[in-house]
Amino acid sequence: MVAVALLSSTVRAASAKQDREAKRNAISFEPLAILSRGFLLQYERLFGDRVSVLAGPGVRFAARQDFASETLVLHTEGRYWFVRRELISGEPGMVGLYAGLAVDLGRTRLESLSLDRSLGAMWTLDESARLGYRFVAFGFQEITPSVGLHLVHEFDERGRLAATTDFTVGANLTVGWLF
Repeated sequence: MVAVALLSSTVRAASAKQDREAKRNAISFEPLAILSRGFLLQYERLFGDRVSVLAGPGVRFAARQDFASETLVLHTEGRYWFVRRELISGEPGMVGLYAGLAVDLGRTRLESLSLDRSLGAMWTLDESARLGYRFVAFGFQEITPSVGLHLVHEFDERGRLAATTDFTVGANLTVGWLF
């Protein structure tokens, strides 16, 4: 009788772990952006079982000494979740392996502090295909490393310089909270 009670409670606990409600929202930031004097905050929402969309603003102040620059960025990304369950924690939802398509639009303004004048501005369009994995700790803390192939287009705002397009490989890391 005691063995049957223990066995049934173990089965119920295992099924309760399997039936956990998937968290459908996430807020995250890029901690390594601080190294380039920047910050990016993003909100993500799960639609259906496998597709999520995220968007968020970012800012970076990279120039130093005699120059000042501000870059404003809008990041958007669509993600397809392959497994929908994180392998270590067993957390369901927007977790585990994913593939994503992202578009970042940014405007950078450069100013000479010694001349006290603007040196111009440029627009950047970054298209990327990414592959990443979201780890979950404590049921809500997310850590998401990713790698991607980027196609970066840069345009002078006034059209005085030729537009450029570059192909790069990048890595990224976000940290945030699922809810």
